[in-house]
Amino acid sequence: MTAAASASNRVYDGTTTANATLGSFIGLVGSETINASTAATFNSKDVATANLVTINDVTLSNGTNGGLASNYSLASGQTASANITQRALSATAAAATRVYDGTTTAAATFIGITGFVGNETVVTNVTGEFNSKDVATANLVTISGVTLSDGNNGGLASNYSLVTGQTAAATITARALTVAGASALDRVYDGTVAATITGGTLVGVVDGESVSLIRSGSFATPFVGQQIPVASSSVLSGIDAANYTLLQPIGLSANIFPVINAANLPNGVNPAAAYESARASSFANSPELIYASPSSSSEMINDLSNRTVNGAPASGRQFTDLNLTIIGTGLNAPEWTVSDPDEDKKE
Repeated sequence: MTAAASASNRVYDGTTTANATLGSFIGLVGSETINASTAATFNSKDVATANLVTINDVTLSNGTNGGLASNYSLASGQTASANITQRALSATAAAATRVYDGTTTAAATFIGITGFVGNETVVTNVTGEFNSKDVATANLVTISGVTLSDGNNGGLASNYSLVTGQTAAATITARALTVAGASALDRVYDGTVAATITGGTLVGVVDGESVSLIRSGSFATPFVGQQIPVASSSVLSGIDAANYTLLQPIGLSANIFPVINAANLPNGVNPAAAYESARASSFANSPELIYASPSSSSEMINDLSNRTVNGAPASGRQFTDLNLTIIGTGLNAPEWTVSDPDEDKKE
């Protein structure tokens, strides 16, 4: 008796076991039938090479219409085409928070992969995409691509599949910008701590993006002095500014110079206060010459006119070497000496 074999495809399970049947028996007597069970194997356990099933053993059992198994014989060795298909894995996605770079690219991985046969493993290479490139709206990463490669314990990437589409929560954080080359400007005393910061280039802006610097700052004190620390309070502006944070420039300093006379006072500055600032600066090395401040601008001017700086009347000296109409402790002035015409009248 002879028979034709057929086999069905199946999912990879690490073995060569096949599901095969025999049918279309030829050689039966009359209307007799015989039942046959088979043991069959694939030519390979692996998806890439499994394509043929061979019947290795046949067991006959009684059929119908008087068909007795003992009256028949059936040899094995029949073959049929069939395939082993990839085993589907499942996994949970994880994604890392990262710094803004102007793209939606995400650093994602798979954790808790299940579905392996035995202790086999494969290696996964994952690509992910944020739902937005911007800091304010980026909060979800979707796995957009997976590449499998061979792992351990006989795990072949070709025997497995892993679909994409998994999601994970993650965020994009603001990109820190620094300022290079900023400086603070010297100015004349005006009773406030307002400082002007100039220059400076933003470092770290993503190519092609629009971010600019609005500069502002303040002196540590409103009083006259040299190299007074200046704190920057600059801010970012521009279409893409929300994706950045600013690291304020540090180490800034500048001079505050005193005023020479009431005519040069900024609006709203008390003449007596300005005078006191000028006098304290001018006579820093001669504390015995510090008197009470005049009560009016005219007294202040009269008092200044009686003082001399390096032999020249203070009120008449314009200090052209500093290009400033002030009395003060500019960078080129520390060596000046100040005298008082009334000094010889003191007891």
